[in-house]
Amino acid sequence: MRFFLIATLLVGSLWANGFGKGMKEYRKGNFKEAFKIWEPLANNGEAGVQYYVATLYYTGKGVKQDIKKAIELYKLSAKNGCALSVHKLETVCQEHKDICGKIKN
Repeated sequence: MRFFLIATLLVGSLWANGFGKGMKEYRKGNFKEAFKIWEPLANNGEAGVQYYVATLYYTGKGVKQDIKKAIELYKLSAKNGCALSVHKLETVCQEHKDICGKIKN
């Protein structure tokens, strides 16, 4: 029960800090606006937001496509505890072994 309460508070805090606003823009296809909202959160170490910013870089939606930057952010997000990034890294590094091997943790 305590874990559920803490998790709820953390998600609520993240949502209030702009994640929700960015997700709303992302779902509408306003990727540039989502990036503007999320980038400061990602720079502050929000693992879940780092995943989404990495995905924007990976796909080139809202920003210039940058596979290296995407991989760096996926790695950072995974290190910060985002399970989605761990899974995504496996896929991305299979496709871009040359880049993954050059990026330090």
